[in-house]
Amino acid sequence: MKHLDYLLCALSLTFPYYGLSAGYPGVPIRNQLDQTTFGVDEPGTSTDVDLGYAIYRGSYNATVDRTDFLGVRYAAPPIGTLRFQAPMPPERVRQSEDCLFLNVFVSGQVKKSEKLPVLVWIHGGGYVLGSSAMHPAESFVSEADGGLVVVVVQYRLGMFGFLSGAEVKEKGALNAGLLDQRRALVWVQDYIHLFGGDPERVTIWGESAGAGSVMQHMIAHGGNSPTKLFSNLITSSIFFPHQYKYNDPIPEKIYLESLRAAGCQDAIDRFRCLADSDTETLQKVNFAVNSAGFSWTFLFTPVVDNEYIIEHPLRTSLRRQFNGRKLLAVTNSLEGSSGRNNRGSDVHMSYIYGFINVFRGCIQGSVRHSPGNHASDLQYYMPGANLPIINDELFENAEFIASFDSGFLGLAKYNDLNVHPVDNVITPQWDSFDKIRYSEMLFNRTEDFKPDIHPIRTDPGLLQRCQFWEDLVML
Repeated sequence: MKHLDYLLCALSLTFPYYGLSAGYPGVPIRNQLDQTTFGVDEPGTSTDVDLGYAIYRGSYNATVDRTDFLGVRYAAPPIGTLRFQAPMPPERVRQSEDCLFLNVFVSGQVKKSEKLPVLVWIHGGGYVLGSSAMHPAESFVSEADGGLVVVVVQYRLGMFGFLSGAEVKEKGALNAGLLDQRRALVWVQDYIHLFGGDPERVTIWGESAGAGSVMQHMIAHGGNSPTKLFSNLITSSIFFPHQYKYNDPIPEKIYLESLRAAGCQDAIDRFRCLADSDTETLQKVNFAVNSAGFSWTFLFTPVVDNEYIIEHPLRTSLRRQFNGRKLLAVTNSLEGSSGRNNRGSDVHMSYIYGFINVFRGCIQGSVRHSPGNHASDLQYYMPGANLPIINDELFENAEFIASFDSGFLGLAKYNDLNVHPVDNVITPQWDSFDKIRYSEMLFNRTEDFKPDIHPIRTDPGLLQRCQFWEDLVML
């Protein structure tokens, strides 16, 4: 049995604690969901350019105030029947599922003899939206002083990556998006040495659904995968929706709704009808089915497939059997606040009845400090991340940010959070999280805007709630 060392980190920038996929930037959009439809681009700020035959998305660099469009196709590939012929106009590729790309970032010139530690980033987005272009993980290279090789993975999303049901298992592949990620990790093992990386020192890190993906790989094959693909794991603001078995009523219902939306419900071979549909049709099906759920529910998510994910992740976790050596888990103080109204009913009543003065102190206290919402930590270690969910005020304290980042980079570079190569940084001593110590590291700020970083013990009430959910899983 493999035991995993837990290292827990909490980011809180709010008063309740009173401790107060990746393609090349500029290639045709290959994301499975129309990001603009989901509000990923603010009105008037989209860098999309529609050329008629393809839509290209620019990469905006705020530092130099420049938008780059790279790899724009201007003619059809001069191959096959076009070899030795005059150039022809590009083919029309309005949508494409050709998304299985990854980016590799290396400091300076590639030196195959370096054998640097490797950090693999898996982006979030509820398993339905997002891309590597929205997560500038190349910043990790400079933050680590060139001591890392960084790999950013893109994978299939929504219906394209997480369609479930008995027919999908029989004729296709369940959890295709997770298998994409795993295939990328196999690629890292096979080829990263050619970029100066060490396949024996791989850390995988994800945020939101990316963190959920990291957890899935951690418990894959019951925590006993036959091939070692990584050493350490980092989860930031983990997204962990209910995980059904692939043929449970809910996944089967979603599959039937997908068939109906595609006009395949009466086909002799329903799965083949769906698989043979064109990308534009499937794009519309994907959006229609996702939009039919309640607000902030995500329908296409990982399932227990009896092959890669052989049981509910919590069951594997309770046996303390995992792939990997160390896990650094990062949460924000108000993780569950996204997608709901954060203000209490009393505040609304104050507007209705004119009792604003009665509640003035409460209102001022609630907005004085930026809350630690879901994904708030992303802006501290990945400046420039283009996610509308990040709307919290950044605590611009260099010492705080450097100390916060040093934990992640310490695990990835040195396999140890208590190595502090950066001068003039708060250097708290990390302990493992277990059922004796329950130790977390709190990153906070005081009322007078000073860093407040120190170990804390997990709230007993939170542990009781966790135990309640663990008991439900075991029923």
